[in-house]
Amino acid sequence: MKKLRNIIVLIIAIVGVTPFIANAAEASINNWSLKCDKTDNIYPGERVKCHIFGQVTNATGTDSNVKYLKSRVTGKAVKIISEGSSTNLTSETHQHLPGESDCPNETNDAGSVLKCYEWYHKTNPTILKDTSSPLSVDGFQEKNDFYYVEFEILPDQLTSDTECAKLCFYANYVLESDANGVEFIPTTSNAGCIEPHYKEPLVCKCNSEYCFDNKGKIVSEEEYQKACGCRIEDGKYYGPDNNEVTEDKYKEVCGCRIVGDKHYGPDNTEITEEKYNEVCNPKCYCNNEGQCYDDKGKPVPEEEYKKSCGCRIENGKYYDDNNNEVEEEVFNKVCNPKCYCNSEGQCYDGKGKPVSKEQYIKSCGCRKENGKFYDQEGNEVDEATWNAKCVPGTGSFVPYISILTLLLASYGMFNIIKYYRNNKKIYKV
Repeated sequence: MKKLRNIIVLIIAIVGVTPFIANAAEASINNWSLKCDKTDNIYPGERVKCHIFGQVTNATGTDSNVKYLKSRVTGKAVKIISEGSSTNLTSETHQHLPGESDCPNETNDAGSVLKCYEWYHKTNPTILKDTSSPLSVDGFQEKNDFYYVEFEILPDQLTSDTECAKLCFYANYVLESDANGVEFIPTTSNAGCIEPHYKEPLVCKCNSEYCFDNKGKIVSEEEYQKACGCRIEDGKYYGPDNNEVTEDKYKEVCGCRIVGDKHYGPDNTEITEEKYNEVCNPKCYCNNEGQCYDDKGKPVPEEEYKKSCGCRIENGKYYDDNNNEVEEEVFNKVCNPKCYCNSEGQCYDGKGKPVSKEQYIKSCGCRKENGKFYDQEGNEVDEATWNAKCVPGTGSFVPYISILTLLLASYGMFNIIKYYRNNKKIYKV
């Protein structure tokens, strides 16, 4: 009986332990797959993300979970821009160097090695099943979204219009019990490849998604404007929509314009007022360094500047001797004060001196000045009127001349008679 009892106890012990032994299992990752933003109609410079997924089975019992991932990315005519994780993984990145054992060079049609990684969980010692990523849906609901790689196509490395770029992901996992890690297994079961299709680029255009520069590369709006819009190229002017325009239209829509209190230069950038005058409107302008420009924008000495720019009438506008735009009355007072009466009745003589109306008429009446004719009142008249009013022997001056002649004759007779009488008295004595 005692022997039978020991056998029963042994059987019970074995039966009790067996479930634990049967349920113990190492962790694993299977069913690797890729999920990319897009694979067709990718513009040059457009950035696309590809996520690598895998189905994690956690360890049971006391067996090992996944400690970290080992992965590498190979490609052809592509460039990796960035990488990251939606499930709290962090990586140690290894740039490929030929002969490195942890990032072996790939020689098949997957292209050259771009980068190798080791991905760890940021806070946990192991990588467990985690389907918290918003992309773990629609056939990926049982898979971990391990990490993503953001890339661009390099169209200059494609040899023909029909050739595609290529991007391949290789991955394997390391368990806690794997002291020496694992090597890559570059087989189709552990690799996923895509062939992103290049789309013919737009040149100097903007659509609902992107702007493209003059080389068809996706750029910011500011870079687009600099490369495409509002530019002068080979003596031609281009507006913000990259259409050729006239110089005047270019200045109107692109540069050399004043909007409110802001000044814009020829390259459509905001500049100071001084720079604006120097670059965009150098005509009749002197900068802080004393360089002056004449009415044609030509650099000239200050004397020539004053000669061509001071006190002038241009396009119906009046400018004083300091090149400031003024009203006509101010212009006449400052620039042409000789023989002039303003609206307040103040008159100036032939030397620009303020005088009374009578003095003005005496100094300024009946004169010719700068090819123009002025009557006794200083009013501008035509030559015939001037001759009639101002030239002796003609017109309205004739009566005055006759009277003057009569007076002179009378005065002469008076002196002759007086002289005769005086001589006669002397003779009688």
